[in-house]
Amino acid sequence: MVRAGVLMTILSSSMFFAMTAPVVAFISSKASCDVVWNRTLRIGMQGDDIRRLQEFLTVIPVSGYYGFVTARAVREFQATHGITQAGVVGPQTRSALAMMYSCTSGVRPSEPLRISESAGTSTPRLLLTVVEQPVSSLAPKSALYVPFTKFSLTAEHADVEVRDVVVERTGPSVNNAFDYLSLLDEGGTELSYAYLRNTQRATFPGAFTVLAGNTKTLTIAGNMQADISAYDGQAAILQLISIQSSSPLFGNLPIRGTLQTFNSSISIGTAPMILSGYDPAAARTRVITDDDIRFSAVRVSAGSTEDIRLDGITWDQAGSASPTDISDVRVWVEGIAYATENAGRKYTASFEDGIKVTKGHAADIWITADILHGAANRTIKFDIRSSTDVWITGMSYGFGIAPYADGNTADTGESVFLTSDGTTDGNALTPFFSGSTVNVVSATVDYIGR
Repeated sequence: MVRAGVLMTILSSSMFFAMTAPVVAFISSKASCDVVWNRTLRIGMQGDDIRRLQEFLTVIPVSGYYGFVTARAVREFQATHGITQAGVVGPQTRSALAMMYSCTSGVRPSEPLRISESAGTSTPRLLLTVVEQPVSSLAPKSALYVPFTKFSLTAEHADVEVRDVVVERTGPSVNNAFDYLSLLDEGGTELSYAYLRNTQRATFPGAFTVLAGNTKTLTIAGNMQADISAYDGQAAILQLISIQSSSPLFGNLPIRGTLQTFNSSISIGTAPMILSGYDPAAARTRVITDDDIRFSAVRVSAGSTEDIRLDGITWDQAGSASPTDISDVRVWVEGIAYATENAGRKYTASFEDGIKVTKGHAADIWITADILHGAANRTIKFDIRSSTDVWITGMSYGFGIAPYADGNTADTGESVFLTSDGTTDGNALTPFFSGSTVNVVSATVDYIGR
């Protein structure tokens, strides 16, 4: 259920530091970087200055494209320097970069020497801080990532691993209105998800790390059931009651979030998906050094309620080929190519300002890549692991929307949307969309088309 980017609009109004980060000193010489970073950089931009930025922040791959992975690295840099974590390289961030980076050498300076705010105290600890809470509003049926509670975690003196985060539902409400809960980072990336139990509590499993001297601002969000008519008008609060971490926690618990009211009368947009005509729809054989191979394609439509905005998509490379066996992985939307950033086998394309799909219209999305020599005798297969890996926001109400399979379903196979009973009424399986396999060989074969 990993999803990213869709909450940029929802969360941006309250993305501010609640506390000053520890002082950080860098052992490096000053150098002017005006020739490298002399413009504001943000998601969707491209250029050599972004390539240099990625080299400095060790973003992989160094693509020259400013996507969500680069924005996340920028936010971590900003946290270290006490700059508001906007994920945008503005004047303050450029100034901090210019003090540390040698434009002539083109190499990264030495690692930081971290100095605590409290001289003489070096015990690692995790600071918990209350930040500005989300605005009290409505939680409509089917809405994704309704923000309830926000807090920040700061690691002092050493990296801190956060293991379990426990929340409790309070207020005149019931658990059944929620499908599940999400723990989101500053950019809307889902770090973990959890289900409310009969104790009215939910525990987010899985670990994430807060780097020494850095701050993470987190949001506890609710994902609503499709039918909440029985709970219309109820109001819930999700409060943070416990955090388990590798270092002692300092801060006051519980943190009480915002009261959000369940609403079944508002119908937010829908995003049905089917197989695109651009999809190969069959397993194929390709040769090493083949370029611009189209692997998978889907079509997403906007229902009749509201226009929708595509904010990005993440594809999973589920074949036996490694990330070094392919290159120039691009996502296409209606014939326009977008660069991707990869984290292991995940390839993410983010769309600056989003791509609007008006009510009743559709957009075709497909993914292409070049095949390298190392892919010989291996397979390449691009899936969409979860429906929420297609980042969609309703443009009238601003809530996240989960797409659903409206055709081309099966309980197994390729170039299909997988459901529990093979029909559109079944529950979605993993992966949400199963792409077709490409078998890569080193010898020449006869084939038609791409």
